[in-house]
Amino acid sequence: MKVAVISAAPTCGKSCFIHVLATVYSRSQQRDVVILSTGDATENLDLASNVVKTSGLDNPHIVKAMVDEVGPDIDSVLDYGIRIGTERAFVFDILNCAMAKEDKQDFLVNALKNIPASLTLVEVCGDIRSELNKRVLEECDCSIVLVDCSQLGIKRLKQLMQNMPDCPVKMNRAVVINRYDQAVCSMKKFSEMAKIAQFDLFKFYYNVQIPKLAMTGQLDKIAYNIVNGDFEVANLRMCLQEIMSFIFDSPAKKIIRSIDRWYK
Repeated sequence: MKVAVISAAPTCGKSCFIHVLATVYSRSQQRDVVILSTGDATENLDLASNVVKTSGLDNPHIVKAMVDEVGPDIDSVLDYGIRIGTERAFVFDILNCAMAKEDKQDFLVNALKNIPASLTLVEVCGDIRSELNKRVLEECDCSIVLVDCSQLGIKRLKQLMQNMPDCPVKMNRAVVINRYDQAVCSMKKFSEMAKIAQFDLFKFYYNVQIPKLAMTGQLDKIAYNIVNGDFEVANLRMCLQEIMSFIFDSPAKKIIRSIDRWYK
């Protein structure tokens, strides 16, 4: 599944959210994850202490040639990514490669289309209506839109939805209230204020462990704690389960393993 992750404002915690979702999905479901960005993907690397780099993207034209092939071997491609933590989550910092701008953009779109990972998360940066972002959104199966629980957050969410190009992910989307605190606003009240159906609305609770570990560059440690039920991060488990189910499950078919069946 290819998922565009968009924030209604620059400070919604998008990089941390992507990092946590990618590593928890990889560990709990034992699947491969690719992380891409239409901006600077290195911001995702600064959050982790255990980063395994290769020299692959020092030779971007070789990697591009592999990715341009439809359905390349997943393991051979992932060898050129940057692995974060002990999970099979790989960052490809394509737009910082040493090649022409148009070539880099084609490289990114083809990587999104052709790398056969179970989950590809692409961070959408900058103007939502830029030519590159339009191309990326067209290739995605669904989108996750992050928003703050505030009046300004709701205003910016409405502006974002008005400006988003017409494409399937505009409707097939989950709006996630990041750093949610139910003492501030109920989900029902937020739904009414934002004029969003409750079934399109998800919460991702505030948990002090995320900014604490991100500050010291150790956010890669949180997936193990979440999956194994550490009490300090227990409130994130059901949030992540619901978001993963939105991405993969349908009424006819359940793909995501329930929490009690998560791989450890």
